[in-house]
Amino acid sequence: DCFARTATRVIINDSGIIRTFMDKYETAKFFKNNNLPYPKTYLLKDFRHDLDFPVILKPRNGYGRKGNIVITGQDELDYFRKRLSDTVVQEIIGQEDEEYTVGVFAAGGDIYSIAFKRCLGYGSLTKVAELVLDDQITNTAEKIARACALKGVLNIQLRKTEKGYVAFEINPRFSSTVYFRHHFGFWDVVWSMYMWEKRKIRFDLKYKEGVGVRRIDHLFFNLKTSGKASDILNDGYKK
Repeated sequence: DCFARTATRVIINDSGIIRTFMDKYETAKFFKNNNLPYPKTYLLKDFRHDLDFPVILKPRNGYGRKGNIVITGQDELDYFRKRLSDTVVQEIIGQEDEEYTVGVFAAGGDIYSIAFKRCLGYGSLTKVAELVLDDQITNTAEKIARACALKGVLNIQLRKTEKGYVAFEINPRFSSTVYFRHHFGFWDVVWSMYMWEKRKIRFDLKYKEGVGVRRIDHLFFNLKTSGKASDILNDGYKK
């Protein structure tokens, strides 16, 4: 109501898209129903030796890898089965060093995407993002966007496997790599506002290759050492 009173537009996906992709079990069903490759996924309460160990437990409505647990044997599984609810058991696919994040934007039938091979850092955020140009990733992103009738943004997580790129999660929101994407010419935040204003959207990839790095620096200014501090440091090194 407060948004309506102030004529404020909220940039958010369709409620059906949010319900599907915020739920990891429903996401797996979406992949299956649309003939897209995906990791085998089961509700923990229904899981009965359907996968070989190791497997991964994920909160059904989790995000950012929070609460994810790798399970290596039956005893561990039984322990968590008694203590967790609304959890899925998922097949582990590919390798962590072959993980990709894909930004997708769709409006008026036009679908744009950009992909990065990523290395995760603190808080499971993308620390290093290397631009990847691959038709298979582009085609996968377009299939997903069309299948869910996307009008807005998605963030797709994939891993490269022996069978090709396989999506394992979809975030129905802007992701933490939004600035990386923007720097390469993929302006999904700006385009979301353009879409409401009925302005023309155009995607021109700014670079053909490149790497982005997220970092936290410790900066110090106007430091003046005291004699005592210097003595402590010097003594410490002598010892």
